[in-house]
Amino acid sequence: MVFGKVATVLAATAIAAFMGSASVAKEVTLKVVTGTPKNLIWNRPLWNFIDRVNERGKGIVQLKYIGGPEVTPVPEQFRAVSTGIIDLHYGPNQYLQGQIPESQAFNASNRSAMDLRAAGALAEIDSIYNAKGNMRFLGYFGSGYQFLIYLKDKPKRTASGGVDLSGLKLRGTGTYKDFFDSLGAVTRTVQVAEVYTSLKRGNVDGIGWVTLAVTALSLDEFLKYRIYPTYWQGDLGMTINLDRWKSLSGEARKIIEEEAIRAEAAAHAFFVEEAKKETAKLVKAGMKDIVLEGAAAKAYLDSAYGSRWAEIAAKVGDDTAGKLRGLFLK
Repeated sequence: MVFGKVATVLAATAIAAFMGSASVAKEVTLKVVTGTPKNLIWNRPLWNFIDRVNERGKGIVQLKYIGGPEVTPVPEQFRAVSTGIIDLHYGPNQYLQGQIPESQAFNASNRSAMDLRAAGALAEIDSIYNAKGNMRFLGYFGSGYQFLIYLKDKPKRTASGGVDLSGLKLRGTGTYKDFFDSLGAVTRTVQVAEVYTSLKRGNVDGIGWVTLAVTALSLDEFLKYRIYPTYWQGDLGMTINLDRWKSLSGEARKIIEEEAIRAEAAAHAFFVEEAKKETAKLVKAGMKDIVLEGAAAKAYLDSAYGSRWAEIAAKVGDDTAGKLRGLFLK
């Protein structure tokens, strides 16, 4: 009789211990890496996303930030996500363009993240990332800020109302070249960390840059003019290794997916406000805007967007580029 009771207690204890360990084992931790250093403004939307997932995902799924390029150098980040060395990546989609040239569509877009999701553009990109990168595309976070040309000196104007940047050396990358060529400028490839020094030394006369972080990097010490309208937009995205995604429970996937969609809208609003704040700072510092209008503005934008989509078409073919352009560009 006593033996039976002891056996029952032991059995119950064993079951409880098993259930407890099963509950603990149920929680999964995903490693997160950023494409840019932790303290940069572009990473801000990620921190709130992580906090919200971790709050909702207690006992289910947790996100652990392990670092940026100092942990996984940029050239290795695609392979690291694709093979599952890291689980989740947040950063510029341009880092993936060597393997997934369709990723450039974000930079060449003028539609908000919310519009792109509603139009099916993100679903289309997800299928491409699945096939070419073994990745699940979770969200787009770069639609709240755009690009401008900033100059040291007031630019010459054309008879048609455009700008003539003939002979000027502008900081950019290969992505800017065709656009800058159309304005008569020469493209100089300069890394972000070297932009201030290049301006100071006179190596460049201006820069292609986003509507953020000019004052944070003290570039306004040299830059005094901005050319409008804005063109292109940010290309921040979030991906997760596809095998890892499939291994998660339905509940974990639901939490991550819902929070990624919420974070997209929050990031858009955040960057829009930050761009407004940046403009206020620049105006106060004496920045002047050169605003193109009418046919001149249209020609300027046609060149900016046309050059990007021509570059994409050269890599993925006219049919794929045409389909993506219809989804990503108004």
